[in-house]
Amino acid sequence: MKKVIWLTILSCLVILFSISVSYSQKTIFLKADKENLRLSPQGTVIGQISKGTEMIELERQGKWVKVAFSAWIWAASTTEAKDEALGPKNRASIIMLEFRQDAEDVLNQLKAGKTFEEMAQLKSIHPTAPKGGDLGFFRKGDFNEKFETAIFALQANQVSGIVEITLENKTYFCIFKRVQ
Repeated sequence: MKKVIWLTILSCLVILFSISVSYSQKTIFLKADKENLRLSPQGTVIGQISKGTEMIELERQGKWVKVAFSAWIWAASTTEAKDEALGPKNRASIIMLEFRQDAEDVLNQLKAGKTFEEMAQLKSIHPTAPKGGDLGFFRKGDFNEKFETAIFALQANQVSGIVEITLENKTYFCIFKRVQ
């Protein structure tokens, strides 16, 4: 008999908790003209929504809000395969330098047979230098447009020329290697 009472109380608590959780989510609306939808904060852009879109706030992380919304789209436009929807993962490495002459010297050493990873570790000022310049896996839309233009112009294992990139009003000279 005591088991039945405890199970009943536990069931009631579970129901009350699920009701309170569903009520704790609030409805919000997009006030900007357009906003990017991302897989994670600062992650891959997967779409856009327009001003006035109604959403349910699921979670907040600093300046980011995880949202859910419902809408209708054409069935033929959907897939259950994430890679088919987002495109393949890519991988590349970078050597970033402050001066063009340094970039030219590095490029000449690469042409003379030094490895990209070795030169990145020795010369690059990019935070990935200790890892041989490895940017890790990414998809289109994850990086600066100039980075991506340079990387996607390369074939696998091909090294770029010097790519001039301005970030936060500072010019850098980069060399990229497409890994895949």
